[in-house]
Amino acid sequence: MNLEQEKRGQAMKTSDVAAAKKVPDFRAKAREIKLRTALASLAEGKLATAAGGLFDLYSERPLTPEGSLAGDKLVEIAEGYENGGQMRLAIELYEKLARADS
Repeated sequence: MNLEQEKRGQAMKTSDVAAAKKVPDFRAKAREIKLRTALASLAEGKLATAAGGLFDLYSERPLTPEGSLAGDKLVEIAEGYENGGQMRLAIELYEKLARADS
């Protein structure tokens, strides 16, 4: 066995140990807490606070379940602004979402 094969074997053993211990994904846990906090703000009617937290999640990790839900909630907030006649706020939020997607 050469050195490269030995290193690969060690890496596999390390990942097997981590999997066996069921090491928590702390990043996912942090995203879950951020999402719960933002949704609580939304439920309390604190739209600006909720939108800020949701946007942070969406812009940081849009492809995670939390990021995806955050994006959906941001669209709902923007639609609420639009339906309530707050066009400037709706446009700002839509533009912010568009910039995050590029």
